[in-house]
Amino acid sequence: MKLFYWLSFYFIHITTGVTLLFTGFSCASGETDDDANSISDTMSPTANCVINGKVVSETNQDKGIPDILIRIHVEKSTPLVDTLFTDASGYFEWTAAITTFGDNAKFNISTTDTTGNYKPYNTSLEFSKNDFNTSPTVWFLGEAKKSLLIKLEENTN
Repeated sequence: MKLFYWLSFYFIHITTGVTLLFTGFSCASGETDDDANSISDTMSPTANCVINGKVVSETNQDKGIPDILIRIHVEKSTPLVDTLFTDASGYFEWTAAITTFGDNAKFNISTTDTTGNYKPYNTSLEFSKNDFNTSPTVWFLGEAKKSLLIKLEENTN
């Protein structure tokens, strides 16, 4: 019985050590399939884009609409689609670091009311290099913010 415990003890320690050893080698190499489009490989500058705003009804623009699903798709970037919801006052804020910026970045924004009380709404927003605050390095363009007021039409169906 003691032999079984000792063999189990050594087996667990040896396999754990070998696993950690190989994990260390793979981490030290820095090469993974996910690194194919990373900034170190593409040598592209980054930029922080912030989009915020409020979703209101066309008939009552003083009160925000809560729980509206907002989907943001970034063009000219690594495929990025993000989803968020408005808070209790209809407010939303989204921030992302864009890595393949070029001269501008276009964001397609769509809204969906999961209750069906409002019609879907689509718009787009663009950031250009001139929108960003100056940065001391060429690898970080800075941060820019844009705000939206989205007016949803009530669904009559």
